[in-house]
Amino acid sequence: MKKKIRKNAIFALWTIAAMIVIASCSSEMITETETFVNEREQKVSQSTPPGLTAKDNPAAQNRLLAEIRRHTAKFHDQEYAISEGYVLGSHCVYAEGLGAMGYHYVRPDLVGGGFNHIQPQALLYEPQEDGGMELVGVEYIIVAELWDMGNDEPPKLGDTVFDFMEAKPAGEGLEFDNYQLHVWVWRPNPLGMYFPFNPDVSCEPGLML
Repeated sequence: MKKKIRKNAIFALWTIAAMIVIASCSSEMITETETFVNEREQKVSQSTPPGLTAKDNPAAQNRLLAEIRRHTAKFHDQEYAISEGYVLGSHCVYAEGLGAMGYHYVRPDLVGGGFNHIQPQALLYEPQEDGGMELVGVEYIIVAELWDMGNDEPPKLGDTVFDFMEAKPAGEGLEFDNYQLHVWVWRPNPLGMYFPFNPDVSCEPGLML
């Protein structure tokens, strides 16, 4: 039984590695100053997306979000994110009428059977008119098979339950069942902090959807 579990776990991790496309193109480096980061963090932390109530987003949840912002502020510099192991996992993802997720930069070694909220598996970037990328959010990705081996309930970020996504064909998404959660810590989302798509994020530089 243990051999079977180990075999399944190794297969899942190899599947993840096969899904990650390493970007060979270079992009203009984003150099965010400390002042810019502080101003953006203050703006985002003071905004509560419409539809969220105190029950949905209590003080404890806000503290989690503040920790995520604090630990991901350094990734406003996309070149730094790349130096830390994040590679291009998808081009800009969008849905007609819902908005976009942006470009996914994924750190493959973090994708497995668990997560650490201060080390997201993916960073979400929006293309800018100057050719650079702006950090707008993060995403957590967990291999469902690995998580389910030791847990009876789906993963949660504080009091927010992850979305379960079934495996998709190559080119249409992740090819393995997974739990995922998008968190818009750097761009307010009128559809909610954890809704997958953000109507205020665009795949076209300079264009608001």
